[in-house]
Amino acid sequence: MKPTSSAGAKSALSRGLLALFFLAAAVSLPMLVAAAPASAAAAPTVTGLSLQWGPTSGGRSVVVTGTDFTGVTGVSFGTTAATVYTVDSSTKMTVTTPAHAMGLVQVRVTTVAGSSADTAADDYNYTVRVEAPTTSAGGFYYYPSVGPAGGTAAWQNFNAGGASGGSYERTSRSGAYVTLKFTGTYIVWIATAGVTTGYATVSVDGGTERIVDLARATTNYQQGVWKSRQLAYGPHTVKITWAGPSGKYIGIDAVDVAGTIQGGPQVTTATVISHGPRTAKNIALTFDMGGRLDPAVSIVNWLVANKVHATIFPTGVAGTQNAIGLQVLAVIKAHPDILDLGNHGWDHTDFTTMTKTQMLDQITRTEAALSPLAGQSSRPWFRPPYGAYNASVVSVCGSAGWKYLVMWDVSTGDWKPVSDGGPTTTAIVNRINTYAQNGSIVLMHLGGYNTLAALPGIINVLKAKGLQPVTLTEMFGL
Repeated sequence: MKPTSSAGAKSALSRGLLALFFLAAAVSLPMLVAAAPASAAAAPTVTGLSLQWGPTSGGRSVVVTGTDFTGVTGVSFGTTAATVYTVDSSTKMTVTTPAHAMGLVQVRVTTVAGSSADTAADDYNYTVRVEAPTTSAGGFYYYPSVGPAGGTAAWQNFNAGGASGGSYERTSRSGAYVTLKFTGTYIVWIATAGVTTGYATVSVDGGTERIVDLARATTNYQQGVWKSRQLAYGPHTVKITWAGPSGKYIGIDAVDVAGTIQGGPQVTTATVISHGPRTAKNIALTFDMGGRLDPAVSIVNWLVANKVHATIFPTGVAGTQNAIGLQVLAVIKAHPDILDLGNHGWDHTDFTTMTKTQMLDQITRTEAALSPLAGQSSRPWFRPPYGAYNASVVSVCGSAGWKYLVMWDVSTGDWKPVSDGGPTTTAIVNRINTYAQNGSIVLMHLGGYNTLAALPGIINVLKAKGLQPVTLTEMFGL
């Protein structure tokens, strides 16, 4: 055999090494590509609504704009799911509003990647319409003052088939105005806008006057020509004044209101709330009391000792038929500056299964039993057992004086033990840290598992966020 030269051996070795290199590259490259993680899908955001208010009966078509509307699994208005919606694109949806109780709610879009966070852009107001009366005298029975002074004839009733109730009040007189007083959070002026209508100025609570243009190329009835901003719950005054030009009218057809009109048909439904104002750096810690009661007394004593303001929702049975409940009510009575009282029904029965008579019996019996023991009324706060309510529940509770049906936007899940999948102490604190924000209403339980142990950590988290615990009375300025 002919011996191999040194140069030839080196050449063969080089070729071998090169082949091994390409073989390794061919094997490892797909592995590297396969190992590269796919980018995670982003949770959706809601940046706008084409309509910001609508009737409690639902049925309005609202265009929702935002981002990442891919793989949508649901849309909700407050606690109610919308059953009719179309995903037009990754940035646009068309949704039919579901029926809901009166008040402000969040529109939330949920996809496989998560749910949209609550912002001012997703606020939608459910309102009740109050029509202007049909009167030839031109007076408004729910408007306490009509101007010019002594000149109610400046406003005349005008028949129009397209208007609410078939007619509306209108004026073309210089200086004519109407003052509307209501108690609530939101109001919309409904009027005719068309070729014969002109301009008006509108002010709220004596503030800056805003110009409203009612002129249109064609006549349009029942138009929302002006809407207020979201107001703090309470009494408010809106003044609408004719502003020209000569010969043009302004009209009052109706108002859509989240609240009650002074002197007019009273809206007796409760306002459903799941959070307070998002502008204030406070948070409402709320504790239900029913069923398991240990360690209820230790929790309220801890709250008092640490001056942590909170609202307690006992059932009538839990508050009056055992020693623990009686002790809790005694602590509430001794510290009204720290603890508020709410109503959670008599025996934690689902109110949506009851007749109106049964509902009234539950809430009034609970009030009569708890109020003397707690030293304060449970009005105006009612929390429905299981968070279950419908239009009948909202109406009955509101008419009986419980003006707020209190839901929540943060739940700790503390009613369930760890052995059944409930949260640990750390998990409760982490949940508050993740979801609590300005105006949040937090749901916890006086008989909650790990709730007492979690309270120090919860307060530390809230301090870090700059959130001050307050009662519901303090949050809503009542």
